[in-house]
Amino acid sequence: MLDFLCKESYDLRDFVALITFLRSPDGCPWDQVQTHESIRRNFLEETCEAVEAIDNHDMPALREELGDVLMQVIFHAQMEAEVGGFTMQDVIDGLCRKLVYRHPHVFSDVKVANSDEVLTNWEALKRQEKAQSSLCSRSCPSLSLRRASILAKRSLHAAGVSVHIFASPISVTDTAQPAAGTARGTGTY
Repeated sequence: MLDFLCKESYDLRDFVALITFLRSPDGCPWDQVQTHESIRRNFLEETCEAVEAIDNHDMPALREELGDVLMQVIFHAQMEAEVGGFTMQDVIDGLCRKLVYRHPHVFSDVKVANSDEVLTNWEALKRQEKAQSSLCSRSCPSLSLRRASILAKRSLHAAGVSVHIFASPISVTDTAQPAAGTARGTGTY
């Protein structure tokens, strides 16, 4: 597997193979013990960081953060493949089928006048698929809370306050009086 490191350029198959290797008995001890639940926060944080890069029009950061989000998707799919659940191929197949289904104006004879009609059709098709009464009937409070946590940590850090997060909750240390063995202004976040 050391040849893996010597390639000039990598593709999606290499990325899937790398995650598979990291989870294998010969791979990384940390990667091997992760579960959906243990890396759930990572997924939320990487998604928030990608959104922040978009908000800041920071394309180099967006490139990096999209890679981190993709790693989370592949990591979760690999964990499922290991237990006979679903594979990355299943994820891709399902996504392609969904996109074709939700674009009848492209792949069928449905006519639309503008992007508003596309969105209306998309929402109707999604409700049919998910048997939802509205798109807002399912929310993700964890994402809102995680985003708020990230923004709060950054604000506190900018104000000279060190923020430490272990499992939960957030512990805050005023960096004006650093704890023994802690360098001034070196918060964990």
